[in-house]
Amino acid sequence: MNILLWLAYKGTNYSGFQVQPNGVTVCAVVQDAMQSVFGTRPDVKGCSRTDAGVHARRFALNFHYDGRIPVQRIPLALNARLPMDVRALAAQQVPDDFHARYAAHAKTYHYRLRCSAVDDPFDYETCHRVNGPLDLAAMQAAAAHFVGRHDFLALCASGSSAAAHGDTVRTITACTVQQDGELYTLSVTADGYLYNMGRILAQEAPVEADLVLGVPDSGVPAALGYSEASGIPFTDGIVKNRYVGRTFIQPTQAMRQLGIRLKLNPLPSVISGKRLVVIDDSIVRGNTSKKLVQMLRDAGAAEVHLRIVSPEVLWPCFYGIDTDTREQLIAANMTLEEMNDWIGSDSLAFISLDGLRASLADAGHDGFCTACFTGDYPVPIPDDVAKKSFLTRKDFEAVYAGEVS
Repeated sequence: MNILLWLAYKGTNYSGFQVQPNGVTVCAVVQDAMQSVFGTRPDVKGCSRTDAGVHARRFALNFHYDGRIPVQRIPLALNARLPMDVRALAAQQVPDDFHARYAAHAKTYHYRLRCSAVDDPFDYETCHRVNGPLDLAAMQAAAAHFVGRHDFLALCASGSSAAAHGDTVRTITACTVQQDGELYTLSVTADGYLYNMGRILAQEAPVEADLVLGVPDSGVPAALGYSEASGIPFTDGIVKNRYVGRTFIQPTQAMRQLGIRLKLNPLPSVISGKRLVVIDDSIVRGNTSKKLVQMLRDAGAAEVHLRIVSPEVLWPCFYGIDTDTREQLIAANMTLEEMNDWIGSDSLAFISLDGLRASLADAGHDGFCTACFTGDYPVPIPDDVAKKSFLTRKDFEAVYAGEVS
């Protein structure tokens, strides 16, 4: 059976959660305890990685166990073998397909500051001491500016893998500062939804390949998630010209095709002879995808498998995106097989709507619009607009045939 186990740990003496060859880690210590209690060493799936010295109040992991110890007694049994700075809090049985990493929608970090002239001997390892007054109102006002979607490249450490892969954009859903006497706590909740989309897409649409590529920039985080979940290596195989804007909103087909050629440049030295999984954020008209597949083949790719981290865009958007009729949307006018043939890819798959929702912590809340995927608009569309905008190419052909006859 599949077991979800909640942990708390103090990370001072550990090189992070994930097992590493040259350091003591929380995961290895937990597996040592499992080996002692269960007589086996289960494969453990953690909800995330933590860096050296980082603590966790609640950390989820899952593993499979079919022994005789009742699930509710597993924490007690493990705590008898775990060091005091790692504690098992609770355990429960979960569905066989549950995966702690894929089920994680967001992370909340708490940064604690003690405003004092001296350290507190009881929390000096988990607090940063500042010697001087702090302006709570100013801190709260500054924290509010972090809420939203931002590029945090300037805050990345030198040599950061996230910076190297272009994975520096995050959505901060909450950022608060609270005071309790001398103690100030900065709490930050951020999503990892693009990464989660890639993980889920790897489960929904697996494929055998040699490399995973992300179409820069928005496809890169999802590609990293797909790579991690599938075990297929990620690489930077497409270089983006950052002086070319969005191509799908150009007014003519010729301008869109020219923009694509100028915007994206595959690297033959990286992709020649390789079977590629190419991750992109969406397909609207299909022009970018079609041209990109051809460019990848010209650069020597053996196979090109497109994986898209949005569902098919089937309905027009009236809220600021320049796709006001279904006639313009490739998914509204072709089947999946027809799209794959027209684009020229070896296979094509989109994340499901359920998969998209599963990757987003707030997808079930009011105000989350899926109209372009479902046709369920948050406000009624006037009849005079809908009459034209909701017609597909086949609809137009039928109307035209009726007018001629």
